[in-house]
Amino acid sequence: MSFLAEKFIDHLEKNRGKVVFYTFGHELAGNECLTLIEEIRLFLQKHSIKSVAISSKNSIYWPIIYIASKISVKDVFVFDPNMPTNSLSETVKKFSIECIFSELDLSNGFDEERVDIQEKNLGNRILKGDSNDILFTSGTTAEPKGVVISEEAYCHVAYALIKKLKQIDTDLELLSMPFYHSFGLTRLRTLFLVGNCGFISDGLKNFPEIYKFSKLHPFTGLSLVPSAIVIIKRMLRSKARAFVTNVRYLEIGSSSISYDSRVWLKDNFLKAKIIHHYGMTECSRAFIRHRGLEDDFDVDNSWIGEPLDGCEYKIADGNKKGELLLKGKNLFTGYLQNELTEARMYGSWLKTGDVCSVENGIILLLGRIDNQINIGGEKVQAENIELIIESLPPVKGCICFSVDDDILGSKLTALVEVRKSCSTITDNDFKIQLDRTFKDYPPFYKPETITLVNKLPVTKNGKKIRDSSVLLESHNE
Repeated sequence: MSFLAEKFIDHLEKNRGKVVFYTFGHELAGNECLTLIEEIRLFLQKHSIKSVAISSKNSIYWPIIYIASKISVKDVFVFDPNMPTNSLSETVKKFSIECIFSELDLSNGFDEERVDIQEKNLGNRILKGDSNDILFTSGTTAEPKGVVISEEAYCHVAYALIKKLKQIDTDLELLSMPFYHSFGLTRLRTLFLVGNCGFISDGLKNFPEIYKFSKLHPFTGLSLVPSAIVIIKRMLRSKARAFVTNVRYLEIGSSSISYDSRVWLKDNFLKAKIIHHYGMTECSRAFIRHRGLEDDFDVDNSWIGEPLDGCEYKIADGNKKGELLLKGKNLFTGYLQNELTEARMYGSWLKTGDVCSVENGIILLLGRIDNQINIGGEKVQAENIELIIESLPPVKGCICFSVDDDILGSKLTALVEVRKSCSTITDNDFKIQLDRTFKDYPPFYKPETITLVNKLPVTKNGKKIRDSSVLLESHNE
């Protein structure tokens, strides 16, 4: 049995009558959790199953199947439920996965007929030693990567977070982040280790119901991405204070936070411990920055914070600006694909793909290597230009990209979404603001053309679409 499963089951044994998990109109007490865990364990034992995968969105039963699996098998595969069927089938076959849990509804007890048991392929197991999670999630790329995270690594990160947030067993945390991504799964792991309660939701699409629940059972912990903060701000308005009054801690994902959101956090979370992390699936968390009342608005918003205990970092080739490299106790074991591990590792260092600079002893995140633009031999980071433009009061968002240029090879252009309250601003007024903003920057920093648009092209979860064909189509409309 893994250490994580042992800790959580010990908590359940001591709190059999206590509600552990809530969801919409349903809850699970410790004794119910133990019964379901035992049923699944016996099922896995009966079929001699040694390789399990979970492919499902968040549900109240997700943690039950996860813990039951970690009792019986060494490696638990976690799939993004949106993973294409052909990719899923190929992965299952390639890595000899024997059992897939995808329909996580155990309200009428465990029914093994709904479990997809594969024909056994008893080839050589790839992983040895420690208990592992293998996450097939897309992260910042489009391709699921098969990231191997040992129990030692994720417990190290979880304990560091518990210590910083002062998480205790009487807490009730809103768990809305996907468990098939590192952010949400790590939050769930802290619950297993501490033994507190969780309200499980698949995102915030039912937020009015979540708010109703919170009036009866106030949340003391939240975990949100910056875009979710915007949703809560918009939906709650004057009711925000009632929702966050009892919140003791909040962890925010790795995306940057707008100035408006930072002000909102500072004004509303008067007693909460708030941390904002930098990390990715391969290292979960690497740097932590404090927010809320402790937030210094004069510090560059691209500062990624202080390194997590046990995390080491450096800039590639000893430069002050370049790709950020990481290693330490928080780091993953590797990828299932050896060739990918070789491509992303530099000795014992993980190549993050993020471009950073070190200024006055702090690390600033400038953007992704993929988003560097070469302007006449000078490398410009698209995200850096966007932050400068987004600092202007009329601007809601910006996407900077390059187009071909006969002289310099490429030149900068940008799409800018203007706030509704500033929709009457003229192109000339905006140009004056832009000239004033870029006057202290090198001339190649300023985009040669800027097009004001009603809405930027973004994905369903609000991330900027950087596909050049989409951008050029929007640019030409």
